[in-house]
Amino acid sequence: MSIDVSNTPDMYKVYTSGRFTFNTKCRVRNTPDMSDPGIVTYQIGESVNYDSKVKNGNHFWLSYMSNSGQRHYVPYANTDKETYFGSDSNPGNPIRPANSNTSDGNATDHPGHLLGTLTDQAGADVADQTPDGTLLVMKGSFTFDEPARGRDRTNMTTANKVDRFLSSQTVYYNAKIKADGHYWFRYIHTSGATYYVPYATIEPFRYYGTNHNPGDPVLTQDSSGSISTGGSDGDSGDVNSGNTISEGNRPQGGQDTGYPTFQSQTTDFDIANNYMPAHGKATLVDNGAWSRNQPYMSATKLTHYAKGSTVTYTGKLHSDGRIWCIVNGQYLPIGKLSTPIHELFGPKDGMKHHHSKFSYTEDTNEHQPWSNIWPYTGEDANRDDRQNMLQHSSPRQELQPTSYESQELARVHDVVQSVSAPDAVTVGFITDTHFSSYNTPATARVLRQMKTFSYYAKHFGMDLMVHGGDLNDGVTEKKYEIEDVKRGMDALRLGQRPLLVAQGNHDDNSGYARDKDGYYPRNIITNTEVYPYRLGSFAHLLDTRGNTANRAAYGKYKIPNSKVNVILLDGFDQSDYYTTPVKLRRQFRHGWMHFSVQQQNWLRSTLNAIPNDEFALVVTHIMFKGLKFSKKNDFAEAPLDGTPAPGTLESENIRNILIDYNNRTNNLIAVMGGHTHHDDYSNQFGIHWIVSDCALSDRGDGKSNTLLHTKDEQAWDTLVINTSERKLHRIRYGRGKKKKQAYAF
Repeated sequence: MSIDVSNTPDMYKVYTSGRFTFNTKCRVRNTPDMSDPGIVTYQIGESVNYDSKVKNGNHFWLSYMSNSGQRHYVPYANTDKETYFGSDSNPGNPIRPANSNTSDGNATDHPGHLLGTLTDQAGADVADQTPDGTLLVMKGSFTFDEPARGRDRTNMTTANKVDRFLSSQTVYYNAKIKADGHYWFRYIHTSGATYYVPYATIEPFRYYGTNHNPGDPVLTQDSSGSISTGGSDGDSGDVNSGNTISEGNRPQGGQDTGYPTFQSQTTDFDIANNYMPAHGKATLVDNGAWSRNQPYMSATKLTHYAKGSTVTYTGKLHSDGRIWCIVNGQYLPIGKLSTPIHELFGPKDGMKHHHSKFSYTEDTNEHQPWSNIWPYTGEDANRDDRQNMLQHSSPRQELQPTSYESQELARVHDVVQSVSAPDAVTVGFITDTHFSSYNTPATARVLRQMKTFSYYAKHFGMDLMVHGGDLNDGVTEKKYEIEDVKRGMDALRLGQRPLLVAQGNHDDNSGYARDKDGYYPRNIITNTEVYPYRLGSFAHLLDTRGNTANRAAYGKYKIPNSKVNVILLDGFDQSDYYTTPVKLRRQFRHGWMHFSVQQQNWLRSTLNAIPNDEFALVVTHIMFKGLKFSKKNDFAEAPLDGTPAPGTLESENIRNILIDYNNRTNNLIAVMGGHTHHDDYSNQFGIHWIVSDCALSDRGDGKSNTLLHTKDEQAWDTLVINTSERKLHRIRYGRGKKKKQAYAF
């Protein structure tokens, strides 16, 4: 069979599903590139279920989502040799139709101004010139006049029937597809699976009911039968060559990444365990005490520590009405639970240092085991309250909006629609969630904020979801924090859109290691350790692929079918290397900002490589040295012990690289950050520097007046970028005096 790809650019993609059985050994890869070394091999006789096909290089590729949530590619034909590597249940190739010059080198969909404009018989008359697998991203509902069956693929004969619609029943869809002589809806089943249901037969043409958002997945044609590249009059559109994008309409709503594979555990930790790993020193200032072989006053006495003695402990727990320190494997009582604890203050490493005095003891660590997990604190003594709060906000279960949430979601969407140009790109931005199941009611409840954010992305559409850092709070034990990273990432992935997450200063748990574990690194979450749960979840989206020297989370993501490049920076780019104990706060990876020389060089070369007619949006957790804001200028840059922090100059270098880029191109949309927990803004050097309030209700702007279970407990933004108008709109969900702001760039 002849394979003519002369009119088809690399990375041309069609959405079509089927099953391919190999008669040749074929290597599975993370990218559709034969130079990719691959990860596994399909043997002769094995099969794969795919959801799309791509042309790249001299091969056609099948694309599918693995069980791990990673998108994989496997070649199925060599276009030069005109050889197929097996049999296909749904034949058809990712070949752009002749005379079409509408797609760019990064195309994933056909441009929106060619799709959805034809309906009824007019579309059916030219449907044969639209490739099978053509996808129209469009949300809506359809009410059937006759029964129909949902399938796991867009094929009437080979697909499995997995769902049923009766007459008068309605389907809520997120896309339309032309395939196998029919038009299909793509929809999310209640199980979370993605299914397809036909809604029309193309020949002889008939609809199976009423479409409440008309428009079919058919490419418009001019009078000569070729595909139109412009408006309805057939004039040439503003389509550029190479990898640049038309300034006309673009598919809205973003790319659906499919139902996520969850990584958080379904059962909760046994939080009744009162042991708290902590390094510190306790001085018996009023009287001595005996250590024992068990944490009970009736247990066997082992060693007597006299008044004035100082002991170094490695953990604490409460038992038998007392607080106990673990000293050399023995249990030493250091105070009664009934005795009030007084916090004391003193300098340490240039920072304010907390310690405590209670009963007959002074303790270098003011944190005690019963306050390590918040149901045992005086703030909220009811353990069931926390469990109920988490149960109603399971990271694996999609949000069921309340009435006030539904109203606020609809309001945001209405504003987004009102300001969006035809080429609009939408980026969701949430930051400083400080999620912790085990700290405070607000830090547990903030999981719902992330799920509200995800709900909007999935049901109203976003091209990209971005978390600006401090995903987790980093104030409890390592095992709890790692699980909360998994929970937070699961909640964000419910959005089923591309997702990037910046590194924040709380994310590696160094606060706990410093302040509660006596400057020992055993509670640090290393980059390598957390990679599978955080950066590893989205590294494939970045040009760096996560292959950075310190596994730092930086890279560029090009939003498909647009002129917008999102630059993710990592302000804590240094290695995990510690002495025991650590001597200075700055020696913790997230104890002070760092932008490695490698990251600086990468940023400079990446910005220089962006075409002059494209734009950059930059995301960082911590802003840079030399910027003046109206509310707070503390970006962890102040001197320590009179000595500038080592990352200060690195921060200034990053700032200057961005200034140089904007001076040269004037194409820097904005720099987005968080960290200070305040909505703040600066316009210096001709750049918009925008800082967002935290999503956590008991910190940041309005914290004294923000109540849980109200819309104002939440704070996240939808950024609408209109490159043709050179304008950025920022629309706030939740609290904030200015619900909508606009910035010209």
